[in-house]
Amino acid sequence: MRKKIKKFIAIFAVFLLLLPVVNVQPILAESTLEDGEYTIDFRVLKNGTDDISTMDGYTVKPAGLTVQDGKTYISVTLKSSEWIKTFQVERNGEYVDAEVVSVNEEENTRVVKFEVDDLTKKLNVQTRVSVPGVYDTIHTVQFQFDVQSVAPVQTEPPGEGGQAPENPGQGGEDPDEPALGETEPGPQPGEGDQGGQPGEQLQDGEYTINFTVLKNGTDDISTMDGYTVKPAGLTVQDGKTYISVTLKSSEWIKTFQVERNGEYVDAEVVSVNEEENTRVVKFEVDDLTKKLNVQTRVSVPGV
Repeated sequence: MRKKIKKFIAIFAVFLLLLPVVNVQPILAESTLEDGEYTIDFRVLKNGTDDISTMDGYTVKPAGLTVQDGKTYISVTLKSSEWIKTFQVERNGEYVDAEVVSVNEEENTRVVKFEVDDLTKKLNVQTRVSVPGVYDTIHTVQFQFDVQSVAPVQTEPPGEGGQAPENPGQGGEDPDEPALGETEPGPQPGEGDQGGQPGEQLQDGEYTINFTVLKNGTDDISTMDGYTVKPAGLTVQDGKTYISVTLKSSEWIKTFQVERNGEYVDAEVVSVNEEENTRVVKFEVDDLTKKLNVQTRVSVPGV
């Protein structure tokens, strides 16, 4: 059984992402679009090539597409916003700043909006990416839009007459009973006689644990917090405690070392998923109530 215990605070370096979901119906992109709101897929390409750029991973897909008075506008959500210092699109041979629609400091994202004359052509975009202490460069990339993916955003609620069904999936069963495919939730940490409170001796087994990545020497959230998948895995075996963390953008994270007895040692690599660009690292922790120093080398190739 996997159990949860309270927050484990660590200091190590490394992103995350939640894609918005909308109900859409595909349409023919070749036809002239009426005024309205749509979505459109896209790729970010390395300058002058058809190869996917690292910058592609800094964007949320699909993009928003707005048609208004015969003009077409694209809205893109940028991740790791504080690293992307500028975002400019080419207009009439010059690079101009995209409009900043909104900024979400908590999720470290921002939405930028810009006009596009022809969705079938690649669009030149220039950005300045600055990773503190690691990387600071201006790059040119191309945005390539998939006109076949254009779909209108549905604003009506699902179901006949715009009315969503009550208790979907329960089919009139007793609402106090779990629906098909669900299980009754077990006791939460600290409830009943389950134990699992920080500071108590955990029995051998598999657990999960939440954590926060902090900037060195502070209690401020590090940008690298977004490079990790939460919660972490916690394994107790023969009285020893091990943490397993999934790192995103794995190819950028060249080393991942934890402090042990005053020295930094490589964490064990449990697995690597090249398709998703992630890897799982595992390391021993002596005291979950204390901050853990972790040192990484991050190398972002030309985007």
